[in-house]
Amino acid sequence: MTLYAKIWEASLQQHFVETDTSLIAFDRTPFIIYAGSKDPEHVAESQRHGAIGCTNNPNELFEMVLFALSRVANNMS
Repeated sequence: MTLYAKIWEASLQQHFVETDTSLIAFDRTPFIIYAGSKDPEHVAESQRHGAIGCTNNPNELFEMVLFALSRVANNMS
């Protein structure tokens, strides 16, 4: 495993610990992970922990943000 991969895994795991703790506290804030990797395994793990998605593509990030905002708006009406 490369140093980059080890740093990525450690960072991702720390984020999920924080996210899981927030979910226990009923924080339903939508979140998207914008990272250097879009490995299918990372995307799946981010979704298992409640993320809308995980991307390294700015256009896809924009689409995910629009999706999250529309979901929030629909829940408010």
